[in-house]
Amino acid sequence: MYAEDALTLPLIISSQALLVVPPEKLVALPLQQMLSLVVRAITQAFVHGAFISAFSSHPESNPEFKVSIKSEAPIYGEINAVASPHAMVHMGSLSKLCSRCISLYIDYRPKPALPPVHETFRALENMARKVEVGWLSSGLAEADEESIAPETRPLTTSIWTILKTLLFCTIMITEVGLSTSVYIPPAFSHSSAALALTTLRTFSHLAFVIEKFGDAGHGAFAELKRGFYLVLDVLANNADKSEQFVKGLCDEMWSGGFASTHPVKRAKKALALSAIGGKFDWDYLHVLSLLQQRGIRRSQ
Repeated sequence: MYAEDALTLPLIISSQALLVVPPEKLVALPLQQMLSLVVRAITQAFVHGAFISAFSSHPESNPEFKVSIKSEAPIYGEINAVASPHAMVHMGSLSKLCSRCISLYIDYRPKPALPPVHETFRALENMARKVEVGWLSSGLAEADEESIAPETRPLTTSIWTILKTLLFCTIMITEVGLSTSVYIPPAFSHSSAALALTTLRTFSHLAFVIEKFGDAGHGAFAELKRGFYLVLDVLANNADKSEQFVKGLCDEMWSGGFASTHPVKRAKKALALSAIGGKFDWDYLHVLSLLQQRGIRRSQ
């Protein structure tokens, strides 16, 4: 399912060394190429978000449990092939190097930096979207610990470990990118809002993972809370992007073939309400109006 290429191991070793190189020396390197290589290693490690998709092709009939897959099924090897490679083990170092490349690139060369940074954020969003689609099709979305067969639980534990790693990787990269983009020249200020919107959509796709930690607001762990409120700070100054997010969320709520009580949709709603009740400069009547408009359109 996933095989590390010849560049991965040297990149991991260099990622640990480059983190201690002074900024003025690191910027002498080709930052765009470095960023591209690191993002490639990260997305390949997560199989571009498609690692859960194989789960739905291994159903087992078991009257006692919602989710049951025999230990000899190929999916065990496929998930282990994602969880165990060097890139996944050293994802923290790769994420830090990615963050540092973004930060220095925007600081020193904002104009050429913004397009590849946008591409990086979109790559994270695309991975999160595929992960959400795979999760919805896997049967895991509506299963709790007790409804998973005992022999299948090590497999689902491995999947959750990968999901949490993806969430932390996403938070680390987007927070640094956003916090740096806030200080770019006014001529490029629209880029900060675009990056924030992409980040919020990414968080929405990973809402079912975020829910495992409580929520994205006051009950979140420090890194998530800091990243989430940074997104809201940026979007609070851009009504168009804020409204774009809510309208996009409404489109999702009235599509997809899942009931509004489905666990994934509940998690997405909770994240959206945390955003709306956080720092968006809106009143609830306006939000309800938007929800009704989109709902009416979907019902016609």
